[in-house]
Amino acid sequence: DLAYKDLWVRLKGIYTDATNEIIASANYKLSSNYLQLPNWLQCPLQGDSELKGSIENPSLKGNLSCPLSISFAGIEEQYFKDFELVYELSPFHPKSVLAVKSLVAANETISAEMVEELRLEGLDLRGGVDLKIRSLKFEDIQLNDLKMAISLGGRLENPRINYTASLEKLINGDSLTISDLHSTGTVQNGVLAFSIDQEGSQGKILRGSGEIKLVGEKGPEIHNSKFYLIKYPLPFGNPQTFIEAELALSGPLNIEKLTVAGRGKVFIDSQQSDDPLELILNVNKAKADLSLTNSDKKLVAMLKISDLGSNARGDLDLKIAGQSFGNVISPKTCLDVGGELNYVFNISAPLYGDGRVNLYKLSAGCDQNALRVEMPLSLAIKKGDVSIANVKINSNQATLEVSGTVSLNEGFNLEANGSLSLDTLLPLVPFLDDLGGNVDLKLSVVGALQAPGLHGDAVLKSGRFSIASKGINASMIDGNLVLEGDRISIKKLSGELNSGDFAIDGYLIPMDLKRSVVNLHFDKIVLEPVEALLLIISGKLDAGIKDSGRPLLEGVLNIDSAQYQKNIDIKGLLGMLTSTIFGRKEAFQATARKFPDLDLKLQVNARRNIYVFTNWFGAELKTDLSVDGPISAPNLTGGFSTISGWLGFRNRRFIITSGSVNFIPPSTEPYLDLVAETKLYSSTGNPVSVVLEAKGLLRQPTIEFSSDQGLSPQDIFTLLATGQGASNTTVVDSVGRDLEKGSGLAISSVIPFLPLPGFFDDLTRIDNFYFEPELDPATGLVEPVAIATKNLGDQFTAVGKMGLGERRSVSRASIIYDLTPRLNIAGIFEAGNPEENASLGVDLSYTVFSRLGRAVKIKFEGNEQLSDADLMKRLSLNESVSIQRDDIPEIVSKIRDIYLKAGFRAAEARISCKGESGYCTAVNMHIKEGPI
Repeated sequence: DLAYKDLWVRLKGIYTDATNEIIASANYKLSSNYLQLPNWLQCPLQGDSELKGSIENPSLKGNLSCPLSISFAGIEEQYFKDFELVYELSPFHPKSVLAVKSLVAANETISAEMVEELRLEGLDLRGGVDLKIRSLKFEDIQLNDLKMAISLGGRLENPRINYTASLEKLINGDSLTISDLHSTGTVQNGVLAFSIDQEGSQGKILRGSGEIKLVGEKGPEIHNSKFYLIKYPLPFGNPQTFIEAELALSGPLNIEKLTVAGRGKVFIDSQQSDDPLELILNVNKAKADLSLTNSDKKLVAMLKISDLGSNARGDLDLKIAGQSFGNVISPKTCLDVGGELNYVFNISAPLYGDGRVNLYKLSAGCDQNALRVEMPLSLAIKKGDVSIANVKINSNQATLEVSGTVSLNEGFNLEANGSLSLDTLLPLVPFLDDLGGNVDLKLSVVGALQAPGLHGDAVLKSGRFSIASKGINASMIDGNLVLEGDRISIKKLSGELNSGDFAIDGYLIPMDLKRSVVNLHFDKIVLEPVEALLLIISGKLDAGIKDSGRPLLEGVLNIDSAQYQKNIDIKGLLGMLTSTIFGRKEAFQATARKFPDLDLKLQVNARRNIYVFTNWFGAELKTDLSVDGPISAPNLTGGFSTISGWLGFRNRRFIITSGSVNFIPPSTEPYLDLVAETKLYSSTGNPVSVVLEAKGLLRQPTIEFSSDQGLSPQDIFTLLATGQGASNTTVVDSVGRDLEKGSGLAISSVIPFLPLPGFFDDLTRIDNFYFEPELDPATGLVEPVAIATKNLGDQFTAVGKMGLGERRSVSRASIIYDLTPRLNIAGIFEAGNPEENASLGVDLSYTVFSRLGRAVKIKFEGNEQLSDADLMKRLSLNESVSIQRDDIPEIVSKIRDIYLKAGFRAAEARISCKGESGYCTAVNMHIKEGPI
């Protein structure tokens, strides 16, 4: 046992003289005073170790731990219950080596992790530690989420410390918050060289650098520093208000000895930045001077602070000669002030100063709708309290009288009685286009400046407001409101809204709207939520906190009438394309839409009177729809169904016999189920009833045609396109074969006596046949078009189009050659109505961007001789086309046919499908090509 001052060691082991070998263990305890650690780093150290080796070259391995408590320089005390390191020491190595193998130091807010072994070899030092601080308080400054990477280097007598740090947030009381601050630096020779950087939205920049001498008679001193603020927003008022300045700091890091010199400009509104306020700041010898002036000297503010430190005193002088401050609050506030302020205060208690305010002009609002305080007005300030006696505020033949006190420290204690014209409040609600009416008030205002409580009564008479962009116009609003501190009770509030009536009761909590309870009744209100859609609705809605603890909007919406009427013309289409392609860059940037934290429980009903009128479709609908769940992702149940209606193809109409669009959870996509019928006449004059059936997802339904005469789909297409059957030209009528799902139309199948049937069967088989809307430049309308496509090779495609419009019929044949994936050239033959001339042409097309969404992810495996792109083209597939599970056997058969024609007679294919509701979201095609 060894004991010496603050050191105690128990050593136990064996020394063998013959082999000069030591094997021993040691337990020790020592105070940090023994190691001459600073006072702020004190703890009782203890540990265990193993001693091995020889007398001449011993080595020591062990651990060191202590319950560590750190507190210095105003930082709140940090206690580390678990602080432990594992080390190895070889003192007589050619270069004595001390290596810290592991380090554990963590508490609830701070953790340290060793990322590189800490090693002292001879006099050379190296190592690395990552430090994470979740929260740390330094006097009045709060640091949140500080991350620092520290690396050690250099020599023991002159070590070098490099760091890289990021700080998520720095908070200084309620006055300053700095987010996302980054810093790098180096400590060597007792000097910290640092740089800081912060960049934010709208060009906000904080940047600085300098050197801090850490050790000296005067304590830490800063030198060669420069700090820049660019478009830096002030922590109050309009976000358009910002400062640009340059600051230099020098001298001891002590407020009483620090020297600061700075100049800059304060921009009240970035849209009117031609007259910013000039800012000058000087701090020297424990005194500070700050001045703000505008170019015409109508606003002059001077702040002088003497004896910086605990006894510092401030003297503020402010002179305003009829200056407008509207843009500090909002762009249309029109706040005009004229007067003087003198205020003397102690820095340690700035809200308890004395002074006086002399006003000769004070108004808020624009033109004749301004709130004006009767002038002149002189108010004394004593210990931060401003006394107000019978001050009258006039607005449009209405007068409000105010008395009481306003305390910078304790807030409001005011009484207000009289009337107020709502016209004067319009500048405070810029989203409104009109606001009017009168309100009789009997109020007391008590509480903090930031959140005063209102108590009393308000009676609204003949109120009105409008929002032109939303098509909202309300008038004849009367009601009684009771203000109860943080709550506004609506006893009765009713009026007219968009030609209908409404009534509201309940209560609002402005500071926490989610806790409000509001009941709304409305009858026959006219709305136009989107272009060309006119609604007349009635119903009842209730909003409030329900059993789940979340805010809920529930009720019933009855659609009394709805009408959608729209024809698409060339002018509207060109306008949309122009705004999309040549619009501002911001239009292409995806923005995350933020939804309120609100659940829905709504029932939407309409027995009839929902009308849709377009140049393709007309119908009367009814609906029974339930909407449940969070507003960000509601669940829809129910749907729309037709009472009567028609579909228009060319000059023919399909009468809808049944139709519905339903929402079936958990799917979020609507499902279409439609049956329509029309009567056509064959070339012999026989009537033919044609039935159209459309089923599937609304964005891509399966459409099938059938007839009472057993006609094949190609015969029906001929009837739709020409108005007559095909029996007078070919033997189509005698064959009468139905087009099976997924099979192509082939000339050889209806004209069997053609030579080389195998060749023509492949050549004439149509790969795709579908309908889609297309713009007719001659009429300016979007009309239905029947389209057939045939792949002639890897880069050649034949396309046939036949218009089905009411005005005229245009047929077009094209041969398209793909020069690149986005650039193609097409040779065109086009023929219109009999009285129009045929034409030849050439088109060159370049795809700027494609907006097709991906419906399925397709992956090929095992195909070496045929590429993915080649297979996709031959299969007429792409990832924007839905694939049903029922399609899988047909695709497998097509893959085998493709490889068979390429000479691979033993090729096999297997397809796996992932997805729900009968549709694949991911398809893996496993191919075994085999030998040729």
